[in-house]
Amino acid sequence: AGSLVFQTAVLDQPVQILGQPTMTLRVSIDQPVGHLAVRLLDIHPDGSSFRVSWGVINLTHRTSHADPKPVESGKIMDIALSLDQCGYRFPCGHRIGLAISTAYWPMVMPGPYRVSACIETGQYTRLELPVRYGNDSYDMPEPDDRNPLPEYIQHRPAEYRRWVTHGCDNNATQLQVIDDTGEEEIPDHGMRIRHRHEDCWSIIPDDPLSASSKTLYYCWMSRDGWSIRTETETTMSCDVANFYIWAKISAFEGDTVVHAREWERIIPRDLL
Repeated sequence: AGSLVFQTAVLDQPVQILGQPTMTLRVSIDQPVGHLAVRLLDIHPDGSSFRVSWGVINLTHRTSHADPKPVESGKIMDIALSLDQCGYRFPCGHRIGLAISTAYWPMVMPGPYRVSACIETGQYTRLELPVRYGNDSYDMPEPDDRNPLPEYIQHRPAEYRRWVTHGCDNNATQLQVIDDTGEEEIPDHGMRIRHRHEDCWSIIPDDPLSASSKTLYYCWMSRDGWSIRTETETTMSCDVANFYIWAKISAFEGDTVVHAREWERIIPRDLL
């Protein structure tokens, strides 16, 4: 899914913001459940962009989180949305950008339907930025570190990788992440610790019900003469009515399984 993008002219002087950007929109959608995701962008001269702040709203929660209501198709709604608080300086020569979309996978699990939105521009749709004027500055000395961390001994380097693949057979898009802390030893008592997780999020762009995820998580701890570890696997999928969760955990002392459990949960979507 693409985004509706607005951008300023090229800035002839820097713009500083500090606080919480807010967005008001006059909008209608064609489904009973839908999201709006809003991103504030720093658009560079080469056309690339950096996300400065963002916010998202489930439109069924437009008046209450405790009592969500389905959206009436085609009905015009006035929506207020707060973006994350931030402090940022847009340099001279850049542009300030605003992107609006009805999906933001995998940051937000999509609703059950493909959604089209109609946004009315003009006085009812506007972005307000907490612009900071003046060049005052404050000295904030670094506090004393009364409990400094020890110098850990590294036995295995950390690893972080992230990549996207597109399937030629089913048009599925996958985002995969490997995040490994490496193995470090605490010198005071010789404990070695390592964490690793492998994530895969998958979706077919025109089919929100194809969204799924799989996470593998490992934790190792050891000292001379003993070692323990846990292995966890979790999957999630969905249909129009429910989310489906499957999970498995195994705990090991050495190579011996000392605990294992597997379970499933069905969670009603309830306008999600």
